Amino acid sequence: SKQLDKLEKFKYQQDPRYSLHTKFDPDTGDEVEESYQHMQMRSVSLFLFYLAQITRSGLVIIYTLQECHIIQNLIYYTERAYRTRDFGMWGVGKKDSPDKPELSASSLAITIAALQACDGL
Repeated sequence: SKQLDKLEKFKYQQDPRYSLHTKFDPDTGDEVEESYQHMQMRSVSLFLFYLAQITRSGLVIIYTLQECHIIQNLIYYTERAYRTRDFGMWGVGKKDSPDKPELSASSLAITIAALQACDGL
């Protein structure tokens, strides 16, 4: 899929062009907006955080080696993406500098929580 290709490219070049996409057509699954280059740190981190919590509870939801590799790549993505400036929770930046990406506390907090939750899994 396009997302897995982007995830793989991001491992070698941390560039917003290879950021994960969250806008999809509900019928086809195709990306709605090609130029959407937000890192989705909060979305990916929240997913990883809950996945770690579910796994630690004893519920098995990762069954294949391919699924394991995808999760490992998501963890790597998160480890690198939090260092890349983004546009914050609303995707527009600050009022005084709307077109300037920056590191945001909400991105850093959930990323740290997710990485700590995944440690040792």
